[in-house]
Amino acid sequence: MASQPAIYRLPEELLLQIASQLPDSATPEHLKNMCLVSSKFRPAAQEALHNVARLHVSCGCHPTVNTVVKLLRTLFNRPDLASKIRTLRFRTVRKNIAKLYHEQSFDLTALRIRCLSKLKELGYTNTHPWWSSINNSVESAFAGVVLVLLPNLIHLDFWVKDHHRGPPSSECISGLFGGMTAPEAIRQGWKSVRHLTSGDTHMLKCDIEFDGLTTLDLKTISIGTVLRLNGPGSLQGTKNLRELLLTVSIQFADRPLVEKAEIQFGDLFEALGCDSLVSLKIFHINDGYQIGDDLMTELDAGYFIDQLRSVQTTLETLAITFESTEDETELEWMLEMCARPKGSLKDFTILKRLVLPQPFLFTPESLGPESCHPNDLPSNLKYLEILYPHPDVEFWVGGFLPPDASSVKELTLTCRDEVGTPAHYFAMEVDPIWWALSVEADIEAYTFCQTEGSRKNLAATYLEDESVDEWSEDDEDDDDEDDDDDTDDEMPDAVDPTS
Repeated sequence: MASQPAIYRLPEELLLQIASQLPDSATPEHLKNMCLVSSKFRPAAQEALHNVARLHVSCGCHPTVNTVVKLLRTLFNRPDLASKIRTLRFRTVRKNIAKLYHEQSFDLTALRIRCLSKLKELGYTNTHPWWSSINNSVESAFAGVVLVLLPNLIHLDFWVKDHHRGPPSSECISGLFGGMTAPEAIRQGWKSVRHLTSGDTHMLKCDIEFDGLTTLDLKTISIGTVLRLNGPGSLQGTKNLRELLLTVSIQFADRPLVEKAEIQFGDLFEALGCDSLVSLKIFHINDGYQIGDDLMTELDAGYFIDQLRSVQTTLETLAITFESTEDETELEWMLEMCARPKGSLKDFTILKRLVLPQPFLFTPESLGPESCHPNDLPSNLKYLEILYPHPDVEFWVGGFLPPDASSVKELTLTCRDEVGTPAHYFAMEVDPIWWALSVEADIEAYTFCQTEGSRKNLAATYLEDESVDEWSEDDEDDDDEDDDDDTDDEMPDAVDPTS
Protein backbone atom coordinates (compact mmCIF):
# COMPACT_ATOMS: atom_id res chain seq x y z
CA MET A 1 0.00 0.00 0.00
CA ALA A 2 1.36 3.42 -0.95
CA SER A 3 2.06 5.75 1.95
CA GLN A 4 -0.09 8.84 2.36
CA PRO A 5 1.22 12.21 1.13
CA ALA A 6 2.90 14.30 3.81
CA ILE A 7 0.05 16.81 3.87
CA TYR A 8 -2.23 14.11 5.29
CA ARG A 9 0.04 13.85 8.31
CA LEU A 10 -0.17 17.55 9.19
CA PRO A 11 -1.91 18.46 12.47
CA GLU A 12 -5.40 19.96 12.37
CA GLU A 13 -4.09 23.42 13.33
CA LEU A 14 -1.86 23.62 10.23
CA LEU A 15 -4.64 22.41 7.95
CA LEU A 16 -6.87 25.13 9.34
CA GLN A 17 -4.14 27.70 8.64
CA ILE A 18 -3.90 26.44 5.05
CA ALA A 19 -7.66 26.60 4.63
CA SER A 20 -7.80 30.14 5.99
CA GLN A 21 -5.38 31.30 3.26
CA LEU A 22 -7.58 30.11 0.39
CA PRO A 23 -9.49 32.79 -1.56
CA ASP A 24 -13.07 33.25 -0.42
CA SER A 25 -16.06 35.21 -1.65
CA ALA A 26 -19.82 34.96 -1.67
CA THR A 27 -19.35 31.54 -3.29
CA PRO A 28 -16.11 30.19 -1.75
CA GLU A 29 -15.52 27.36 -4.22
CA HIS A 30 -11.96 26.70 -3.04
CA LEU A 31 -13.09 25.89 0.48
CA LYS A 32 -16.04 23.88 -0.77
CA ASN A 33 -13.71 21.84 -2.96
CA MET A 34 -11.37 21.30 -0.02
CA CYS A 35 -14.31 19.88 1.93
CA LEU A 36 -14.75 17.29 -0.82
CA VAL A 37 -11.10 16.19 -1.02
CA SER A 38 -11.22 13.80 1.93
CA SER A 39 -12.51 13.34 5.45
CA LYS A 40 -9.08 14.50 6.68
CA PHE A 41 -9.44 17.96 5.09
CA ARG A 42 -13.18 18.43 5.66
CA PRO A 43 -13.15 19.65 9.30
CA ALA A 44 -10.51 22.34 8.63
CA ALA A 45 -12.25 23.52 5.45
CA GLN A 46 -15.63 23.68 7.19
CA GLU A 47 -14.12 25.60 10.09
CA ALA A 48 -12.58 28.18 7.72
CA LEU A 49 -15.80 28.30 5.71
CA HIS A 50 -17.73 29.28 8.79
CA ASN A 51 -15.08 31.61 10.22
CA VAL A 52 -15.38 34.05 7.34
CA ALA A 53 -18.63 35.50 6.00
CA ARG A 54 -17.67 38.01 3.32
CA LEU A 55 -21.10 38.27 1.81
CA HIS A 56 -21.81 39.18 -1.78
CA VAL A 57 -22.05 42.94 -2.28
CA SER A 58 -24.61 43.96 -4.89
CA CYS A 59 -24.01 46.93 -7.17
CA GLY A 60 -27.53 48.09 -6.27
CA CYS A 61 -28.70 48.39 -9.86
CA HIS A 62 -30.45 45.01 -9.79
CA PRO A 63 -31.56 44.36 -6.18
CA THR A 64 -32.18 40.80 -5.08
CA VAL A 65 -32.41 38.91 -1.78
CA ASN A 66 -29.51 40.16 0.33
CA THR A 67 -27.08 37.45 1.44
CA VAL A 68 -27.06 38.94 4.94
CA VAL A 69 -30.76 37.99 5.23
CA LYS A 70 -29.93 34.49 4.00
CA LEU A 71 -27.19 34.32 6.64
CA LEU A 72 -29.74 35.31 9.30
CA ARG A 73 -31.99 32.43 8.25
CA THR A 74 -28.99 30.06 8.45
CA LEU A 75 -28.03 31.28 11.92
CA PHE A 76 -31.54 30.65 13.21
CA ASN A 77 -31.41 27.12 11.78
CA ARG A 78 -27.79 26.49 12.88
CA PRO A 79 -27.13 28.54 16.02
CA ASP A 80 -23.90 26.59 16.58
CA LEU A 81 -22.32 28.44 13.65
CA ALA A 82 -22.74 31.89 15.22
CA SER A 83 -19.81 31.52 17.61
CA LYS A 84 -17.49 30.42 14.78
CA ILE A 85 -17.83 33.53 12.60
CA ARG A 86 -14.92 35.93 13.12
CA THR A 87 -15.09 37.96 9.91
CA LEU A 88 -18.26 39.54 8.52
CA ARG A 89 -18.75 41.80 5.50
CA PHE A 90 -22.14 42.95 4.26
CA ARG A 91 -24.04 45.88 2.77
CA THR A 92 -27.70 46.51 3.50
CA VAL A 93 -30.35 49.08 2.69
CA ARG A 94 -32.85 50.91 4.91
CA LYS A 95 -35.81 50.06 2.65
CA ASN A 96 -38.99 47.98 2.84
CA ILE A 97 -38.05 44.92 0.81
CA ALA A 98 -41.24 42.83 1.28
CA LYS A 99 -42.37 43.17 -2.36
CA LEU A 100 -38.88 42.52 -3.75
CA TYR A 101 -38.39 39.40 -1.60
CA HIS A 102 -41.85 38.10 -2.45
CA GLU A 103 -40.96 38.39 -6.14
CA GLN A 104 -37.82 36.39 -5.38
CA SER A 105 -39.90 33.67 -3.62
CA PHE A 106 -38.16 34.28 -0.30
CA ASP A 107 -40.27 33.56 2.81
CA LEU A 108 -39.77 36.80 4.70
CA THR A 109 -42.83 36.29 6.90
CA ALA A 110 -41.37 33.25 8.68
CA LEU A 111 -38.09 35.06 9.21
CA ARG A 112 -39.88 38.13 10.58
CA ILE A 113 -41.65 36.01 13.21
CA ARG A 114 -38.35 34.51 14.38
CA CYS A 115 -36.72 37.96 14.52
CA LEU A 116 -39.53 39.42 16.64
CA SER A 117 -39.22 36.46 18.98
CA LYS A 118 -35.50 37.20 19.32
CA LEU A 119 -36.20 40.88 20.01
CA LYS A 120 -38.63 39.88 22.75
CA GLU A 121 -35.95 37.63 24.22
CA LEU A 122 -33.57 40.63 24.25
CA GLY A 123 -36.14 42.72 26.15
CA TYR A 124 -37.59 44.78 23.30
CA THR A 125 -41.35 45.34 23.11
CA ASN A 126 -43.65 46.17 20.23
CA THR A 127 -43.31 49.87 21.04
CA HIS A 128 -39.60 49.95 20.18
CA PRO A 129 -38.53 51.35 16.76
CA TRP A 130 -36.51 48.19 16.02
CA TRP A 131 -39.64 46.08 16.43
CA SER A 132 -41.48 48.43 14.06
CA SER A 133 -38.64 48.26 11.53
CA ILE A 134 -38.80 44.46 11.47
CA ASN A 135 -42.57 44.59 11.15
CA ASN A 136 -42.16 47.03 8.27
CA SER A 137 -39.74 44.68 6.48
CA VAL A 138 -36.82 47.12 6.60
CA GLU A 139 -33.89 45.10 5.34
CA SER A 140 -31.22 46.79 7.50
CA ALA A 141 -33.21 45.92 10.65
CA PHE A 142 -32.80 42.21 9.83
CA ALA A 143 -29.07 42.83 9.46
CA GLY A 144 -29.12 44.28 12.98
CA VAL A 145 -30.39 40.92 14.27
CA VAL A 146 -27.48 39.18 12.52
CA LEU A 147 -25.01 41.40 14.42
CA VAL A 148 -26.63 40.55 17.75
CA LEU A 149 -26.30 36.82 17.03
CA LEU A 150 -22.52 36.96 16.39
CA PRO A 151 -20.59 37.20 19.68
CA ASN A 152 -17.01 36.69 18.48
CA LEU A 153 -16.50 39.13 15.61
CA ILE A 154 -12.96 40.39 15.02
CA HIS A 155 -13.21 41.83 11.50
CA LEU A 156 -16.40 43.78 10.73
CA ASP A 157 -17.01 45.51 7.40
CA PHE A 158 -20.48 46.90 6.76
CA TRP A 159 -22.47 49.78 5.28
CA VAL A 160 -26.07 50.77 5.77
CA LYS A 161 -27.45 52.62 2.76
CA ASP A 162 -30.60 54.71 2.48
CA HIS A 163 -31.06 53.63 -1.14
CA HIS A 164 -29.91 50.60 -3.11
CA ARG A 165 -27.68 52.76 -5.32
CA GLY A 166 -26.80 55.35 -2.70
CA PRO A 167 -23.74 56.06 -0.55
CA PRO A 168 -23.39 54.88 3.07
CA SER A 169 -25.99 56.36 5.42
CA SER A 170 -24.93 58.88 8.04
CA GLU A 171 -27.23 57.12 10.56
CA CYS A 172 -26.33 53.46 10.42
CA ILE A 173 -27.36 52.69 14.01
CA SER A 174 -30.98 53.67 13.46
CA GLY A 175 -30.98 51.66 10.25
CA LEU A 176 -29.79 48.55 12.09
CA PHE A 177 -31.56 48.86 15.41
CA GLY A 178 -34.41 51.31 14.83
CA GLY A 179 -33.27 53.85 17.40
CA MET A 180 -30.07 55.73 18.17
CA THR A 181 -28.83 53.27 20.83
CA ALA A 182 -27.13 49.97 20.11
CA PRO A 183 -28.28 46.82 21.99
CA GLU A 184 -26.32 45.83 25.08
CA ALA A 185 -25.04 42.74 23.24
CA ILE A 186 -23.38 45.11 20.76
CA ARG A 187 -22.19 47.73 23.22
CA GLN A 188 -20.35 45.15 25.30
CA GLY A 189 -19.81 42.42 22.71
CA TRP A 190 -17.72 44.42 20.27
CA LYS A 191 -14.79 44.80 22.66
CA SER A 192 -13.09 42.06 20.62
CA VAL A 193 -13.52 43.81 17.24
CA ARG A 194 -10.07 44.77 15.96
CA HIS A 195 -10.84 45.84 12.38
CA LEU A 196 -13.88 47.98 11.56
CA THR A 197 -15.05 49.32 8.19
CA SER A 198 -18.08 51.59 8.26
CA GLY A 199 -19.71 54.50 6.46
CA ASP A 200 -18.64 57.39 8.68
CA THR A 201 -18.10 58.25 12.33
CA HIS A 202 -21.65 57.45 13.48
CA MET A 203 -20.69 54.08 15.00
CA LEU A 204 -18.19 55.88 17.22
CA LYS A 205 -20.83 58.01 18.96
CA CYS A 206 -23.10 55.28 20.31
CA ASP A 207 -21.41 54.19 23.53
CA ILE A 208 -19.98 51.03 21.92
CA GLU A 209 -16.86 49.79 23.66
CA PHE A 210 -14.28 49.15 20.93
CA ASP A 211 -11.52 48.34 23.39
CA GLY A 212 -9.57 46.18 20.92
CA LEU A 213 -9.97 48.36 17.82
CA THR A 214 -6.65 48.83 15.98
CA THR A 215 -7.74 49.32 12.34
CA LEU A 216 -10.51 51.69 11.21
CA ASP A 217 -11.74 52.35 7.66
CA LEU A 218 -14.27 55.20 7.26
CA LYS A 219 -15.78 55.47 3.79
CA THR A 220 -17.50 58.88 3.69
CA ILE A 221 -15.69 61.74 5.39
CA SER A 222 -17.26 64.98 4.18
CA ILE A 223 -17.40 68.52 5.50
CA GLY A 224 -20.70 67.55 7.13
CA THR A 225 -18.95 64.72 8.99
CA VAL A 226 -16.53 67.15 10.62
CA LEU A 227 -19.28 69.70 11.31
CA ARG A 228 -21.08 67.01 13.34
CA LEU A 229 -18.10 66.32 15.62
CA ASN A 230 -18.18 67.44 19.24
CA GLY A 231 -14.56 68.36 19.75
CA PRO A 232 -11.39 66.56 20.90
CA GLY A 233 -11.90 63.05 22.22
CA SER A 234 -15.58 62.96 21.25
CA LEU A 235 -15.33 59.73 19.24
CA GLN A 236 -15.18 56.49 21.21
CA GLY A 237 -13.04 53.39 20.97
CA THR A 238 -10.26 54.85 18.82
CA LYS A 239 -7.57 55.50 21.40
CA ASN A 240 -5.55 52.43 20.39
CA LEU A 241 -5.80 52.82 16.61
CA ARG A 242 -2.70 51.81 14.68
CA GLU A 243 -4.05 51.99 11.13
CA LEU A 244 -6.58 54.49 9.77
CA LEU A 245 -8.07 54.52 6.26
CA LEU A 246 -10.24 57.45 5.20
CA THR A 247 -12.25 58.15 2.05
CA VAL A 248 -12.24 61.95 2.09
CA SER A 249 -13.89 64.76 0.16
CA ILE A 250 -11.40 66.69 -1.96
CA GLN A 251 -13.15 69.82 -0.66
CA PHE A 252 -10.98 69.63 2.47
CA ALA A 253 -8.11 70.93 0.31
CA ASP A 254 -10.19 73.97 -0.75
CA ARG A 255 -8.88 76.29 1.94
CA PRO A 256 -11.35 79.22 1.53
CA LEU A 257 -14.30 76.81 1.59
CA VAL A 258 -13.12 74.95 4.71
CA GLU A 259 -12.24 78.13 6.58
CA LYS A 260 -15.64 79.58 5.72
CA ALA A 261 -17.22 76.49 7.34
CA GLU A 262 -15.08 77.26 10.44
CA ILE A 263 -13.68 73.75 10.61
CA GLN A 264 -10.46 71.94 9.74
CA PHE A 265 -9.81 68.42 8.52
CA GLY A 266 -7.47 68.10 11.50
CA ASP A 267 -10.53 68.29 13.80
CA LEU A 268 -11.24 64.66 12.86
CA PHE A 269 -7.92 63.45 14.29
CA GLU A 270 -8.48 65.39 17.48
CA ALA A 271 -11.94 63.82 17.84
CA LEU A 272 -10.46 60.36 17.27
CA GLY A 273 -7.73 60.99 19.82
CA CYS A 274 -5.48 58.39 18.20
CA ASP A 275 -2.03 59.29 19.45
CA SER A 276 -0.41 55.95 18.49
CA LEU A 277 -1.33 55.95 14.80
CA VAL A 278 1.28 54.22 12.62
CA SER A 279 -0.39 54.10 9.19
CA LEU A 280 -2.68 56.68 7.55
CA LYS A 281 -4.13 56.18 4.08
CA ILE A 282 -6.35 58.89 2.59
CA PHE A 283 -8.38 58.31 -0.57
CA HIS A 284 -9.62 61.59 -2.07
CA ILE A 285 -12.93 61.65 -3.95
CA ASN A 286 -14.50 64.52 -5.84
CA ASP A 287 -17.93 65.07 -4.33
CA GLY A 288 -18.33 68.77 -5.03
CA TYR A 289 -16.74 69.96 -8.27
CA GLN A 290 -17.64 69.52 -11.93
CA ILE A 291 -15.42 70.00 -14.94
CA GLY A 292 -16.44 73.23 -16.61
CA ASP A 293 -17.59 74.93 -13.41
CA ASP A 294 -16.76 78.61 -13.58
CA LEU A 295 -14.66 78.46 -10.46
CA MET A 296 -11.31 79.90 -9.52
CA THR A 297 -10.86 77.00 -7.13
CA GLU A 298 -7.42 75.83 -6.11
CA LEU A 299 -6.76 72.76 -4.03
CA ASP A 300 -4.13 73.74 -1.49
CA ALA A 301 -2.04 70.58 -1.09
CA GLY A 302 0.27 72.05 1.53
CA TYR A 303 -2.66 73.27 3.61
CA PHE A 304 -4.23 69.80 3.52
CA ILE A 305 -1.04 68.09 4.71
CA ASP A 306 -0.76 70.67 7.49
CA GLN A 307 -4.02 69.24 8.86
CA LEU A 308 -2.14 66.04 9.75
CA ARG A 309 0.09 67.74 12.29
CA SER A 310 -1.41 65.92 15.30
CA VAL A 311 -0.25 62.53 13.94
CA GLN A 312 2.95 63.50 12.12
CA THR A 313 5.30 62.29 14.87
CA THR A 314 3.85 58.76 15.05
CA LEU A 315 3.22 57.88 11.39
CA GLU A 316 5.44 55.37 9.64
CA THR A 317 3.22 55.19 6.53
CA LEU A 318 1.35 58.02 4.82
CA ALA A 319 -0.50 57.55 1.52
CA ILE A 320 -2.71 60.16 -0.16
CA THR A 321 -4.33 58.99 -3.38
CA PHE A 322 -7.09 60.15 -5.74
CA GLU A 323 -10.21 58.46 -7.01
CA SER A 324 -9.85 57.29 -10.60
CA THR A 325 -12.66 56.39 -12.98
CA GLU A 326 -12.92 55.06 -16.51
CA ASP A 327 -13.02 58.66 -17.70
CA GLU A 328 -9.61 59.95 -16.64
CA THR A 329 -10.46 63.54 -17.60
CA GLU A 330 -11.79 64.34 -14.15
CA LEU A 331 -8.71 62.92 -12.40
CA GLU A 332 -6.43 64.97 -14.65
CA TRP A 333 -8.55 68.04 -13.94
CA MET A 334 -8.37 67.57 -10.17
CA LEU A 335 -4.60 67.20 -10.30
CA GLU A 336 -4.36 70.40 -12.33
CA MET A 337 -6.39 72.16 -9.61
CA CYS A 338 -3.74 71.30 -7.01
CA ALA A 339 -1.49 74.21 -6.06
CA ARG A 340 0.92 75.27 -3.32
CA PRO A 341 2.68 71.98 -2.52
CA LYS A 342 3.97 71.21 0.95
CA GLY A 343 7.38 72.88 1.34
CA SER A 344 8.84 70.41 3.85
CA LEU A 345 7.87 67.05 5.30
CA LYS A 346 10.65 66.84 7.85
CA ASP A 347 8.19 67.10 10.74
CA PHE A 348 7.08 63.54 9.92
CA THR A 349 10.02 62.41 11.99
CA ILE A 350 9.71 58.61 11.76
CA LEU A 351 7.93 58.29 8.41
CA LYS A 352 9.30 55.38 6.35
CA ARG A 353 6.80 55.04 3.50
CA LEU A 354 5.24 57.96 1.58
CA VAL A 355 2.77 57.92 -1.32
CA LEU A 356 1.71 61.28 -2.78
CA PRO A 357 0.48 62.77 -6.06
CA GLN A 358 3.24 64.86 -7.63
CA PRO A 359 1.40 68.21 -7.07
CA PHE A 360 1.61 67.61 -3.31
CA LEU A 361 5.41 67.73 -3.65
CA PHE A 362 5.99 70.04 -6.61
CA THR A 363 4.14 71.28 -9.69
CA PRO A 364 5.28 71.33 -13.31
CA GLU A 365 5.24 75.13 -13.25
CA SER A 366 7.35 75.56 -10.13
CA LEU A 367 10.41 73.84 -8.74
CA GLY A 368 11.39 76.76 -6.55
CA PRO A 369 11.83 77.00 -2.78
CA GLU A 370 8.09 76.67 -2.19
CA SER A 371 8.25 73.06 -3.42
CA CYS A 372 9.30 70.01 -1.44
CA HIS A 373 12.72 68.89 -2.64
CA PRO A 374 14.43 65.57 -1.86
CA ASN A 375 16.34 67.15 1.03
CA ASP A 376 12.99 68.31 2.48
CA LEU A 377 11.71 64.74 2.85
CA PRO A 378 11.54 62.91 6.21
CA SER A 379 14.98 61.85 7.39
CA ASN A 380 13.94 58.19 7.90
CA LEU A 381 12.04 57.75 4.62
CA LYS A 382 12.78 54.45 2.84
CA TYR A 383 10.08 54.22 0.16
CA LEU A 384 8.66 57.05 -1.95
CA GLU A 385 5.87 56.65 -4.50
CA ILE A 386 4.96 59.61 -6.72
CA LEU A 387 1.56 59.40 -8.39
CA TYR A 388 0.96 60.68 -11.92
CA PRO A 389 4.35 62.37 -12.42
CA HIS A 390 5.33 64.77 -15.21
CA PRO A 391 8.66 64.74 -17.08
CA ASP A 392 10.11 67.32 -14.69
CA VAL A 393 10.37 64.57 -12.08
CA GLU A 394 13.58 63.54 -13.87
CA PHE A 395 15.10 66.89 -12.92
CA TRP A 396 13.62 66.83 -9.39
CA VAL A 397 15.11 63.44 -8.43
CA GLY A 398 18.58 64.81 -9.11
CA GLY A 399 18.35 66.18 -5.57
CA PHE A 400 18.94 62.63 -4.28
CA LEU A 401 22.43 62.44 -5.76
CA PRO A 402 25.53 62.94 -3.59
CA PRO A 403 26.71 64.98 -1.82
CA ASP A 404 23.11 65.20 -0.52
CA ALA A 405 22.51 62.17 1.72
CA SER A 406 19.15 60.37 1.58
CA SER A 407 17.67 57.41 3.40
CA VAL A 408 15.37 56.58 0.46
CA LYS A 409 16.03 53.14 -1.02
CA GLU A 410 13.13 52.73 -3.45
CA LEU A 411 11.29 55.22 -5.65
CA THR A 412 8.23 54.37 -7.74
CA LEU A 413 6.57 56.48 -10.42
CA THR A 414 2.94 55.37 -10.62
CA CYS A 415 1.45 56.37 -13.96
CA ARG A 416 -1.76 56.17 -15.97
CA ASP A 417 -1.85 56.40 -19.75
CA GLU A 418 -4.29 59.32 -19.81
CA VAL A 419 -3.14 61.16 -16.67
CA GLY A 420 0.11 63.05 -16.31
CA THR A 421 2.88 61.27 -18.21
CA PRO A 422 2.44 57.62 -19.27
CA ALA A 423 4.88 55.03 -17.94
CA HIS A 424 6.34 54.28 -21.37
CA TYR A 425 7.69 57.85 -21.54
CA PHE A 426 10.07 57.05 -18.67
CA ALA A 427 10.80 53.45 -19.73
CA MET A 428 11.26 53.75 -23.51
CA GLU A 429 14.25 56.08 -23.64
CA VAL A 430 15.46 55.93 -20.06
CA ASP A 431 17.06 59.08 -18.70
CA PRO A 432 20.59 58.47 -17.31
CA ILE A 433 19.47 59.97 -13.97
CA TRP A 434 17.83 56.66 -13.02
CA TRP A 435 21.06 54.75 -13.55
CA ALA A 436 22.93 57.42 -11.58
CA LEU A 437 20.46 57.09 -8.68
CA SER A 438 21.06 53.34 -8.56
CA VAL A 439 24.86 53.52 -8.76
CA GLU A 440 25.62 56.70 -6.82
CA ALA A 441 22.73 56.95 -4.32
CA ASP A 442 21.71 53.26 -3.94
CA ILE A 443 18.11 54.15 -4.90
CA GLU A 444 16.22 51.72 -7.13
CA ALA A 445 13.61 53.49 -9.27
CA TYR A 446 10.60 51.85 -10.91
CA THR A 447 7.68 52.78 -13.10
CA PHE A 448 4.31 51.20 -12.42
CA CYS A 449 1.58 51.49 -15.05
CA GLN A 450 -1.86 51.33 -13.45
CA THR A 451 -3.47 50.84 -16.84
CA GLU A 452 -1.47 47.72 -17.74
CA GLY A 453 -0.42 46.60 -14.25
CA SER A 454 3.22 46.43 -15.39
CA ARG A 455 6.30 47.40 -13.38
CA LYS A 456 9.82 48.16 -14.65
CA ASN A 457 13.16 48.84 -13.00
CA LEU A 458 14.43 51.99 -14.71
CA ALA A 459 18.13 51.44 -13.99
CA ALA A 460 17.98 47.88 -15.32
CA THR A 461 16.09 49.06 -18.40
CA TYR A 462 18.68 51.78 -18.97
CA LEU A 463 21.49 49.23 -18.73
CA GLU A 464 19.72 46.94 -21.20
CA ASP A 465 19.25 49.84 -23.63
CA GLU A 466 22.92 50.78 -23.34
CA SER A 467 23.97 47.18 -23.97
CA VAL A 468 21.77 47.03 -27.07
CA ASP A 469 23.23 50.31 -28.34
CA GLU A 470 26.79 49.07 -27.80
CA TRP A 471 26.00 45.80 -29.55
CA SER A 472 24.44 47.68 -32.44
CA GLU A 473 27.51 49.92 -32.80
CA ASP A 474 29.87 46.91 -32.70
CA ASP A 475 27.73 45.13 -35.25
CA GLU A 476 27.82 48.13 -37.56
CA ASP A 477 31.62 48.26 -37.26
CA ASP A 478 31.86 44.57 -38.15
CA ASP A 479 29.61 45.12 -41.14
CA ASP A 480 31.83 47.95 -42.34
CA GLU A 481 34.93 45.76 -42.06
CA ASP A 482 33.23 42.94 -43.92
CA ASP A 483 32.21 45.32 -46.67
CA ASP A 484 35.80 46.45 -47.05
CA ASP A 485 37.06 42.87 -47.22
CA ASP A 486 34.46 41.92 -49.77
CA THR A 487 35.42 44.86 -51.92
CA ASP A 488 39.09 43.89 -51.89
CA ASP A 489 38.28 40.29 -52.80
CA GLU A 490 35.94 41.19 -55.63
CA MET A 491 37.99 43.95 -57.25
CA PRO A 492 40.29 41.68 -59.29
CA ASP A 493 37.31 39.89 -60.81
CA ALA A 494 35.64 43.15 -61.54
CA VAL A 495 38.61 44.41 -63.60
CA ASP A 496 39.81 41.07 -65.08
CA PRO A 497 41.16 42.05 -68.54
CA THR A 498 40.41 38.60 -69.96
CA SER A 499 36.63 38.95 -69.40
